[in-house]
Amino acid sequence: MGVAIPEDKLFCGAPSFKVGYFNAGTRTHGAFRTNQNIVDVIFGKSLPDWIGGKFFIAGFSGSRAMGKNRQGFMVAYQKPFANEVYCDGREFSRWILVADYASGKNTIGGGGFGVYYYFTPDISILTGPVWFNSAKINGRWKWSVQIDITFPICNKS
Repeated sequence: MGVAIPEDKLFCGAPSFKVGYFNAGTRTHGAFRTNQNIVDVIFGKSLPDWIGGKFFIAGFSGSRAMGKNRQGFMVAYQKPFANEVYCDGREFSRWILVADYASGKNTIGGGGFGVYYYFTPDISILTGPVWFNSAKINGRWKWSVQIDITFPICNKS
């Protein structure tokens, strides 16, 4: 969940900007706490055409449920391929290569890379390996499969 401003909206050349909140949990006590309550601030910028893609840098802070390192930074990169036009006229990329890293020996610290496949502009699947900065907290590396479905909550008229 978050609030964002697209690239170039504040002024010409401005990066995109997002303030978000994630991993809000309901268990507040014990070894299996889920109330990590992480706030992040993300800046993103499209790279020159000869490199392509987008680069993101962020900072985050959360509750003690994350572990000892509750603050840190994140970096990410996205490179889209195979641009298409959906039947309703929206442009989208069929394939996107992604990579990210989060600092700290905590519940979100680690990295991964993968590939998105977009069935439509609103439905995609992401798969790839992920690893962690703390095997004690998160275990060994894993293979991740994520399905995303986007739907509007408030439509502009």
